[in-house]
Formats: sequence, C-alpha cells, structure tokens
Amino acid sequence: MQSLEMEFHPAADLFPVMSESEFEALKKDIAENGLQQSIVVRHGKIIDGRHRVRACNELGYDWSYHLVEYDDEEMDEVSIALSLNMHRRHLSQSQLAMVADKVRGIYDEEAKERKKRKPKSVPVNSPEQKAGDSRDKAAETVGVSGSLADAARTVRRNGSDDLVSAVESGEVAV
Repeated sequence: MQSLEMEFHPAADLFPVMSESEFEALKKDIAENGLQQSIVVRHGKIIDGRHRVRACNELGYDWSYHLVEYDDEEMDEVSIALSLNMHRRHLSQSQLAMVADKVRGIYDEEAKERKKRKPKSVPVNSPEQKAGDSRDKAAETVGVSGSLADAARTVRRNGSDDLVSAVESGEVAV
C-alpha cells in the first residue's frame, strides 16, 4: 500500500476541506467502485487529490497506480489547482475570497524566493520585470474583488479558527 509519504504542494490546500459527511461518501464510493479520478502531481508533489489520498489511505487502497504527472510547463501549480477545482466546486463569493487569500499567500512566498535569487545589480539590457500586487493578481485569478480578498485576509488573520472554518465552509459570509 502507498502511504501518505508524498508531499502536498500548497496549491492542494487552496479549496475548503470536505465536510465529514462528504468525505465519508467519497470513501464509500472508492470502497465500492475503486478510485475513479487520478491524483495529480507535479515535480513529486500532490496538487489535486488530497481527499482521495486520505480516503485511500484509510481504506488501505493503493493509490500509487492513479498518479498523473502534470508536465505542462505553461501553467504553474496554483493555476493547475484552480483549473481542476474552480468549476467543479460550487463556492460562494466569500469562499472564493478565502481561496484568493491563500493564493495571495503562495504568490507572496514565490515573490520572496524570487527576490532572494535576484542579482544585486541588473544588467542594462535585461527585460523589465513587471511588479504586481499579489492581492489583485490573486483576486483576479479567482474572480473576486480586491476588497473582498482583503476582507478574507482580515478574517484569516484576526478571526477565530471557528470563524475561519465557518467562512471557508460557506456557513458565514465575509
């Protein structure tokens, strides 16, 4: 059996966790019908399929045969996860804003890494790097306003864990 040794990319956690009843229904379906949808990986990290992996692990089902390596270098991991989930999940604007806040966090981390690797002096003939606000980029990517993304960030940073969970599950709006 393949155990949960494969690392999850942060993009795998962009969308809300399934409710326990949804997860139990998924697990029951996998037990009865096998794993019907692949686990999507890129560079050795899971991008899509965290609930399927968990269900398979709990069932003792070997999911290693269902790995699909996403090798299209045109898309980054966030874009892949969004493409695979945005239209399959039926999320409210508040839930999407919470997703946008997570996307923003990933973009911020990527920007920090780029800054670390950036040379101290830039050659005169090098192409201009476009600086963009990660909030606006994340909000646009997910399809919400920047102000709604800011409200989600405020909830995530200042709200209780229960409030964050309630907004992510769609019980409460931002």
